[in-house]
Amino acid sequence: MPRKTIYLPGPTTQDSTQHHLVPEAVVVGDMLFTGGIAGADPVTGRLPATNEEQAALAYDRLEIILAEAGYSKDQVAHWFIWAPDRHTQISPVNPHWERWFPNPQSRPARHALSRQLDPGQHYRIEIVGVKTGARRAYEINSTVYHTGGSATPGFMPFGANVGDILFTGPTYGMYAANRTMGETALKQAELCRELNRDLFRMAGFTEDNITQMFVWYHDDAARTAAVSYTATMYPDPHDRPAVHYLHSTLPYWAEVQGQ
Repeated sequence: MPRKTIYLPGPTTQDSTQHHLVPEAVVVGDMLFTGGIAGADPVTGRLPATNEEQAALAYDRLEIILAEAGYSKDQVAHWFIWAPDRHTQISPVNPHWERWFPNPQSRPARHALSRQLDPGQHYRIEIVGVKTGARRAYEINSTVYHTGGSATPGFMPFGANVGDILFTGPTYGMYAANRTMGETALKQAELCRELNRDLFRMAGFTEDNITQMFVWYHDDAARTAAVSYTATMYPDPHDRPAVHYLHSTLPYWAEVQGQ
């Protein structure tokens, strides 16, 4: 299957000191994958000082990538936003998110997570596009949803599918009845599985359909619990999805006290 590699114009380098060594995006078949797109000025390659300017430029650059790849905003299936400080820096990207995806029933799955970035970078945005069908977003109930920096249900859906491919947002290890977190890291892992199973049923999927799983952990105890719980979910070592265990400074407030 041929691969189409996309480079944005201008002097900006993507994860390299060598110009056009690492592409901004790649298309294979009916799928589009980008690298982490930063909000650099397309003419000078410099990063503006403010969050608002970098957020706007990152979205502008993604729009160029979609056009170059022959994709529309309706074919964006998954969306990662990385920021060094998720709590104080996520708000400037949200107005652009609402502009791009005005319909809560048709928004991509989204992750907004803390991650150390290169000096001067406030954001990196990474997307996956799929061309095989219409996008549908899911909420599992009226209590547990992904806020994504907003108190609005549906702002960042629990999950979304485009055709036969399903993506989730970050599932919190919380009780659906009262929106409180599990008492231990292991209990949170169990609750994550329970909530995702609700999503899978709604979307017509099962755990056997999982091909890749990201596990974001807050501390060593959470990582240990997550790694051990993988064997519970998938006891057959020859029949497991690809798994990433990644550390992140996860949200911490009255309802979500670490994960």
